[in-house]
Amino acid sequence: KGDRIVASWIGRPGTTDEYNAQLLLLAKYYNTIDGLLFENDRGDVYPYFKHKKALRYLMEEPEMLTLKELSGKTGRKYGLSIGKNFRRKAEGARMLRDMLSSVFSKNQETGIETTFIEYIYCKRFLKELLRWNKDGNFDCVSAAIVGQFMIREIEERQTESEDTYVHEDDFFSRSHF
Repeated sequence: KGDRIVASWIGRPGTTDEYNAQLLLLAKYYNTIDGLLFENDRGDVYPYFKHKKALRYLMEEPEMLTLKELSGKTGRKYGLSIGKNFRRKAEGARMLRDMLSSVFSKNQETGIETTFIEYIYCKRFLKELLRWNKDGNFDCVSAAIVGQFMIREIEERQTESEDTYVHEDDFFSRSHF
């Protein structure tokens, strides 16, 4: 139904290739239509996917049209650089905080509102959220921050495509009788 984290995978395989192989399997399993957005200044996801001829599963570097002050491509075609850009990381953390505290549903009978964070059951992610700071190594939170930029980019693409749609068929507006 949207706006839900549907899966998480936490693990540190013995080699980077094992990690990339698992990532590719997950991308295929979930059929990542818009592509995986990953931190492009970490690991070697791009070379692995290129070697496996699977670049269609990766998301191109976001343009961030609504965040002009944070935009600026790194020259890498895929992924997103977060670690070296504190302003971008801070904005991603703000977007994540806003999403987690947003009202997800409201009980019609009692009027009690449920926030997004109440649907997160991963203990590691919740612990990292409590301890998060700009300098620490928090893999789950970093992935969620990258996810916020992915959501924003997909929304921007949808808005852009809606704005450029031209309706040429006048079938329904014609006078038929």
